[in-house]
Amino acid sequence: MNHYVYYSYEDWGRGYIGARQCECNIYEDEYFGSYYDKTFNPANKVILMECNTREEALEAEVILHKFYDVKNNPHFVNQANQTSSKFDYDNTGIPMSEETRERISKAKKGHLRGTKQSPEHIAKRIEARKNGGGWNKETGKKVSQSLKGNVPWNKGKKVGPMSEEQKQRISQTMKEKVKSRQRNNDGTFGSSSV
Repeated sequence: MNHYVYYSYEDWGRGYIGARQCECNIYEDEYFGSYYDKTFNPANKVILMECNTREEALEAEVILHKFYDVKNNPHFVNQANQTSSKFDYDNTGIPMSEETRERISKAKKGHLRGTKQSPEHIAKRIEARKNGGGWNKETGKKVSQSLKGNVPWNKGKKVGPMSEEQKQRISQTMKEKVKSRQRNNDGTFGSSSV
């Protein structure tokens, strides 16, 4: 069994961090996450870390979820932070009335994917990406201080430049996905189990 931590994301959109185990080559795995948001349409996936065990993958996922606070961060579609043995849900199992669903739908109108954005807004987003995601120096210092003393998640792990073999495998996988997408003509990748 192969274990890994991944980040799936939309082009210029939201993302999802998860841990996964599979029997196939992890660079050929077309799984993009167990998210419930039907508006999230990831087209890309990055392998953040290869792990020896499921526990190691979950430990890395817990650290990343805590660092990015994925359940409260609007960039992520994760509904909860992984806490090693369970998910940290706030209000699961509480059914919503039709009235509540309509209120939420009305509140979100105009904020979902596909909304036209002004050229000024687009320019700000591009500039923020160029500057490391838009954090100002004060926020960067606060984050740095809060992480002092923590053991890096990748300490002792194999990190660094990819081998030529890894690059070729990723390249081949992406070419196959593009061909599959063109065959499907519906804008989705192959047989994603989402």
